[in-house]
Amino acid sequence: MKKLIVILGMIALWSFQTRAEMMPPQEPEDIHITDWLNEDGEPILDEPYFTEWSADVLFAVQKFKYLLKTGSAQLIAQNVVYPYKMGRGVPSIKNEQEFIEKYDIILPKYLRKYLIESPMEHWNYNAYKGNICLYWCFNGEITPNGKIVSLKTIKKLREYRKDYIEKEKQTIHPSLKNYNYNLYTMETKEWLIRIDDMNGVYKPTNIDDNPKENYRFAAWKKGKTISDEPDIVIDRGIKSDSPDRDINKYLFVSDEYYCIFEDNTENSRQNDTPVHSLHLYKNLIFEKPEIK
Repeated sequence: MKKLIVILGMIALWSFQTRAEMMPPQEPEDIHITDWLNEDGEPILDEPYFTEWSADVLFAVQKFKYLLKTGSAQLIAQNVVYPYKMGRGVPSIKNEQEFIEKYDIILPKYLRKYLIESPMEHWNYNAYKGNICLYWCFNGEITPNGKIVSLKTIKKLREYRKDYIEKEKQTIHPSLKNYNYNLYTMETKEWLIRIDDMNGVYKPTNIDDNPKENYRFAAWKKGKTISDEPDIVIDRGIKSDSPDRDINKYLFVSDEYYCIFEDNTENSRQNDTPVHSLHLYKNLIFEKPEIK
């Protein structure tokens, strides 16, 4: 029965796209306006209001809403851009099967209703991202062909993330349990590496300009897990204030190591190639010069 629903949904979706391409753009229907809410469920007073759309924007939003109306987790999962970010501290969803498994967390009924009823006046094209956004991408982002990039963060998902982080803290080595959430986990040929958010965790020192902005680098030799004692730990890393906003840069320095990590995925556009780079140097000399 489920396979039949998916097949019928795909046929209807193909038919919808064909009709949309043949027909001139239609004026948006008179949709019931749902109260605009922030992540805490409170109304947002300054609502966006757009009155002009291209045929592409109209088609993308209509296709997106049609997908949600089907209620088919499988059909919706086929129209998601992967990896799909679940939020800070939780691994991204890599494929359709993972999305289906967490479908009720990402898209519960009340969120689908909220998105389906979102007025067309609150959708617009974001030239920087190259995608179409609901409330300037804070509440939803889709591609020009209607695929899901990101959706509104809701209480159910925040609870899931909180539980995930608490469970992770039960498995990580005791010396590393004190952190807010994991920013990055990566592997190289020789290392398993974590970068954790430590903002507000460290006690301030006399040399800290902003003691709240800190990150931690930890690395294990290949074959070990995060439950083992790390081989390298570099505390009090900082995030660069580089004018290049497309790249997040992190710097970690100790008496023995110097590490730079760069990531452009957070601000990358749909057609950009994600770039990560990690440089770890050992036994660099950092000495305070004595001026004579």
